[in-house]
This record gives sequence, C-alpha cells and structure tokens, in this order.
Amino acid sequence: MSLLEKLTLLFLKPIVRKKSRKSLPQLDGVLNLDGITEPVKIYRDQWGVPHIYAANLNDMAFAQGYAHAQDRLWQMEINRRIARGQLSEVVGRSTLDTDRASRILGFGRLAADDLAAMPEELATALQHYANGVNAYIQANLQKLPPEFGLLKLTPSPWEPVDSIAFGRLLSWQMSYAWYGELIRGKIIEKVGEEMARELEIHYPESNPSTLDLGAESNLIMENGLLEAFKGPFLQALGGSNAWAVSASRSRTGRPMLCNDPHLPLLQPAIWYENHINCPELHATGVSIPGVPLVMIGHNENLGWGMTLAFTDIQDIFIEKFTDGSLTHYEFKGETREATIIAESINIKGEESHLEKVVITHHGPVISGVMPTGDFKLTLASKALGPSNMMEGWYLLNKATGWNEFVGAMKKITSPALNVPYADNKGNIGYYVTGEVPIRKNGDGSTPSPGWTGEYEWTGTVPFEEMPYSYNPAKGYIVTCNHKIISKDYKYNLGNAWMNGYRANRFDKLAANKEKFSFEDMKAWQNDVYCTPGPIFATHLRGLRLDDLRLEAMKQAMLNWDGMLTTESIPGSIYETTKYYLFNRLLQGKLGEELMAGLRGATFNPNLMPQGEFYGHDTSMLLRMLDNHESLWIKAAGGKEDVLNKALGDAYQYLSEKLGPEMSGWQWGRLHKAEFHHTLAQKRPLDKIFNQPEFSLPGNTDTLYQTAVLASDPRGHNVIAPSFRQILEPTKWNESACIMPPGQSANILSPHYNDQLPMWLEGKYHPMLWKLDDVIARQLHLLELLPTAATATIPPTAQSLLTNS
Repeated sequence: MSLLEKLTLLFLKPIVRKKSRKSLPQLDGVLNLDGITEPVKIYRDQWGVPHIYAANLNDMAFAQGYAHAQDRLWQMEINRRIARGQLSEVVGRSTLDTDRASRILGFGRLAADDLAAMPEELATALQHYANGVNAYIQANLQKLPPEFGLLKLTPSPWEPVDSIAFGRLLSWQMSYAWYGELIRGKIIEKVGEEMARELEIHYPESNPSTLDLGAESNLIMENGLLEAFKGPFLQALGGSNAWAVSASRSRTGRPMLCNDPHLPLLQPAIWYENHINCPELHATGVSIPGVPLVMIGHNENLGWGMTLAFTDIQDIFIEKFTDGSLTHYEFKGETREATIIAESINIKGEESHLEKVVITHHGPVISGVMPTGDFKLTLASKALGPSNMMEGWYLLNKATGWNEFVGAMKKITSPALNVPYADNKGNIGYYVTGEVPIRKNGDGSTPSPGWTGEYEWTGTVPFEEMPYSYNPAKGYIVTCNHKIISKDYKYNLGNAWMNGYRANRFDKLAANKEKFSFEDMKAWQNDVYCTPGPIFATHLRGLRLDDLRLEAMKQAMLNWDGMLTTESIPGSIYETTKYYLFNRLLQGKLGEELMAGLRGATFNPNLMPQGEFYGHDTSMLLRMLDNHESLWIKAAGGKEDVLNKALGDAYQYLSEKLGPEMSGWQWGRLHKAEFHHTLAQKRPLDKIFNQPEFSLPGNTDTLYQTAVLASDPRGHNVIAPSFRQILEPTKWNESACIMPPGQSANILSPHYNDQLPMWLEGKYHPMLWKLDDVIARQLHLLELLPTAATATIPPTAQSLLTNS
C-alpha cells in the first residue's frame, strides 16, 4: 500500500465507521407505515434472518422489500443500475462500457415488457415490494449506508421494473454457449481443423450423465466484441451442485435435497436468507436483494434447488448490412429494416452518451467482424426473448406437489437450469428449464451466416420432451453441471456441459452406501477429493528424471490420495504442473489470448468471468496424454519431454513462491480467496469493506468446488459455494443451511461476517420453520403497523400468525 493510500485509509475509515453505525437499521419496536393494510411481524434470529409473518401477500411483499432495504440497500442500488445501464451517472466514464452493454442487451426494455404482460396478482405484489423498499428509503434518507455518501448519491424510488431488470440480467448471466463459438472459429483459423479437433469439448466417457434415456426421462408424470462489453461490475454466474435422495435411500425414511450454488465470493453475498409467511404462501430459503419471493429453498410441501444446465440457448449470427448506418441488412436475398433504438446514458460530470442500439430479427448487434464494417455479429439468445420467469418462481413458491412444480418449470423459459425436487410425500424429481432452440442446420458451435436463412431457429424443444426425472429407480438424482442426457436423446442441447468429475465423485460416494444420513450430506458438500488428480499422476509413472528434486515431486504425486485439502503438498504440485503443461503445449501455436480462452477466460472477467471452455482444460490434457498420436504432444517434443519440462516449471514456481523445501508447499498457501466488495476496486476501500483473505481446499473438480477465475488463475477471485442447504421434507425444522459471509452489508453489524467462520469449518445453522421455534430463537422483533390511511380491519392473532 502506498503512502497516499495509507493516509486515505486513515482519513476514510473513521468516517465510514461513523456512517455505518448511524445506518444500522431498527430491528425492534413498532413502526407505523403507509403502504400496508394489516400488522406485520418481522422476527430476526441469531443469524440475522428475518422471519416475516403477514396477513396477506401484498403486506408480505412490502415487508420483504423493507427487510431487504434494511440490510442490503447499497447492493440493491448497484444491482439495478447495472441492469438498467445507469452506473455512469454516479460513477463516471469508467463504467460507460458496462452501461452500454446493458442498454444494448436491453434488460430495462425487456423488464418493461415483462411487467406489462405479468398477471395482475403478481404485478401488484411486485409494486408492494417496491413500496416497502421506498418506505425504508424515505424514512432513512439521513441514515443511508456509507457507500451512498462516498459516491454522493441519493437513491431514487424503487420501481417494479428495477426488480425485473435485475432478474433479466441474472437470467442472461446464467446463459452460456455463445462466446465459445468465437473461440472455436479463431482456433480453426489459427491451427486448422485437425489440430483444433483435439481442443474441442469432449465429455469424458467415464463420467455420468444426469439421466439415462428410457429409464429416467420417459416416466409418466403424476397428475471481435463491442467495446461496451468491456466494463466492470457485471458478474456471470458459475456452476453448482445439487442432489435429491429418495426416502428409500435415506436413513430417516424421508427424502433429502441438497444444493450449493457456486458463485464469485462477494461482500455482501448475492443471496439473502429470509422466511416469508402469509395465507397465499409460506416459504423459506434465499432470495436476491431487489427481487421478492424465495429463489432456492422450500415451502410447506416441497423443496427445490438449482444448478446451471449449460444447455445451448444462444447463437452468434454474422449479419450482412447493406449500408454504413446499419439501418438495413440482407436476409435470403431481400433487404430488411433493422430496429434502431437510441439510448441516452448520463455520465457524471460530462455530457450524456447516445448509444445507437441496432437489432435484427436474430438479436442485438454486439460487434464488428470485418474492417469494412459491412458485417456485424448479433447475439440470438433465449434469455433475451419473452419470459414469464418471475411468474414461474411465484408458482414455485406456492406449489403443492409435482404437477404444480412442473407447471412452474414450464413458465421459466429462461434461464436454463437444472431444478431438483423433493416433497413431503416422499417423492423426488428433477426438471430442466429454459427453452432450447431447434436449428434448421448446424449445431450452433460456431458463428453462422445470418443472411442465408439456412441456420435459423425453427422452433424450440417441446417442454414435455425436455429432460426430467421422477422417482428414479436408483434412488437419487445428482446434477453438477455435467452432461444431462445420453447420446440417444433426439434433440441437440449443445455440448457445453462441465466435465463431470464432481458427479463422478458423488456416484462413487453413493455407491459405497445403501442408505445416506444427514451427516453424509454435510460431508459430501464439503468433500475435496480431486478425481482427475491421481489419473494425471499415472502419466508420470514411467517418466525418467535426472533431477532428484523433480523425482521427489513425481513420487509425491504418485503416492497422493487425491484429497485436495489446504495441507496437501501433492495437490500443489498437481495444480502447478498441470498449469505449465497446458502452457507448454498450447502457447507457442495459439498465443496468450486463445490459450486463455481455452482455459475459460473471456473478453471481460467482470461481465463474464468464464466461458463454456472453463474447466475443460483438465480433461483436454488427459485426452492428449492418452493419445499417442496427439499432434500437440508431438509438436511439443513428445510426452516425456514436455512432462519433464512442465515439472521443472512447476518446481521453479513453487520454490520461488513458497520456498525451496517441498515440505512448505501446502495447497492452502497458494489457494487463497477473499470476499470482494463492489467499491473494493478503488483502493484503499478494499481494506475497509473486504474480508481478510483465507485459504481454501478444493479446485474446479472437487464437490467442494473452489475454482479460480480463468482470467486470473493465480489471483484470489474464487468461485465457491455461495450458499449450502440440506432440506428434509416433512421435518422442515431439521433442515440446515449456511450463507457466507453473513446477512448484513453493514461493516458494524454482527451479521456482516458471522457465517464465514462456520462456512470455512463446514458447519451449518438450522433453517427455523415453526413459529414456536422462531419465537424461541428470536433476537429481535419489529412490528410494522398500518397508518390510519392504509389500515383495514385488524386480523386476529391466529390469522396473522398462521403456522403450517
């Protein structure tokens, strides 16, 4: 830290702490508020989780908005500005490219369309959610979180489109398979099709698929990119694990459902725990601040989770424009008129920027391809089409069984998710959401000519034929972003699945036990066995090494048990050797940019931290090492020579980084992480808002996934379990979860980071469900009472505190 940064920190830290103390929310007592019609009670437990009891849906939504604003108002403000392209008016020109990207993709425009088509009941609840946020803002304008003061910003009233727009942004971030098309095209151009074929994604045959066609999915159902895309702040979502275990495989005789979404570690967390109760619905789990309801969790009847499905719902088209102003383009020999939208973006301290958004029937123009400017790239994405996503989540929160669950899944036309299911009747299931296009020709793996009409989307895979499962014979369903279907499935869902090593590990753990316990679920969510590590080590067995230091490294790997703990020395050798082997094989022919793309890096790590090649470098290397005719191995001097040199590179790095003695090469000394705050990009604010760095076990291929960003493989930006839940239907009060670092965004709140130590130790806290338990564990009780202007006849205590 420079002297200037130290002085700035000395000046800012007491100011931020003073404003943080002032902005701590009221958690006890009584508040009289306009906007609710009957009394609402908000209990908060020892982890800061609000348990909201309301007499009707609209008052519940109001209270949830109020609670979100109490703990996460700054996060909500940033999120809506990212989604609606309004960062630059408070941050300045540095975020203009991010704003341009959001305006081009049109999250705000899509949100307005969604709101207009939304069922009245849900639209009304969404307005009441916004009213709750605004009630908090208006009452606390002089006590705003310190981030507002640092940017000299006063929040404008929250609107329903703010919630929907951020949901739209998340939906797009959870959609894959377009950036890889560009990487493939460039690689083929660079090295030719034969060498490029070795670098393609090939799902390892030894790893499982979620469903076996005919056994699981046919059951009868029970009743060159635009500069705008190079801005900070936007974060794409990562992978996840989830599994549902049937009652027949559970020691309790009840089903269990587990989920742990893997996301960038942020301060505060992307999630917010809450328990909501009104006559229309009763649900608990995590929500996203700024968006009502529960996204992952359970209601009275069933529980659910989610992982990314990685189905191919996006394509790149090359458009042939007929004029320099991009108003007309060619399609099937005719000229079509493009849609032109002028988006004005305010910039702090400067004149506004006017963004010309050009949209063809395929989608928005996102780049120029050729120097003449006549050809442009457009993004066709199901995530940018009509969507009933919020209605789907509303129906899911209220669902009573499998049929209603499936009905909710049908509404979620994007994003593409695996959604596991378990209910209190003992059933388990699974459904894949998101519309997948049917292509006239091609498979969408490379950019397609848009002017010929030969590569159009001709329809979507029928919802009834999307992969699903209900009470599978083997007694469990696991989804770890791996391949969903067998090769005989008749529709093309793409080839962007992750490599399947996590699912492979789960299957092996499950095969060792006839019945599973709650403690097994905890252990498996925290399991750090690295399946490909020992496989990689076998390729060193016959390696002749004259350097005794390298021989010691080889022997350490050959004797490794595969557990990638923070204390593992072989794990450090494996990860480092693999990294340098990849470099030695590819860098000479591909160059730094394309090699990074094959690791999963993208044009911008903030907008899109990883592409669909992410995590496939390991399986790619193992295929090459197994292939005696590999062109890449031959070009690098042969298998023995390149492995010898990669081990030497690893030794040099480890000895310089951790010291010459191998006894000090623990994985935890290399593999570190921290939770990053939005403003931490501006030093020394990172010293105020970020959590101190800590060591982590695992890697991309362990069930406890802790994957470094492909754009920064040596950095401390890690994708890891952002939330863990273990649900027990019929005994909901025995369910447990953990959400690091904590509920509050206020640095002086006891819930700023109180869940982080538990998370690091693999511990959980109970998900309180019954009212008696909520009251017994409460630390705070805030009562919201309607003013005379909005009150109705007071409900009885029984109707207010309904507890199923």
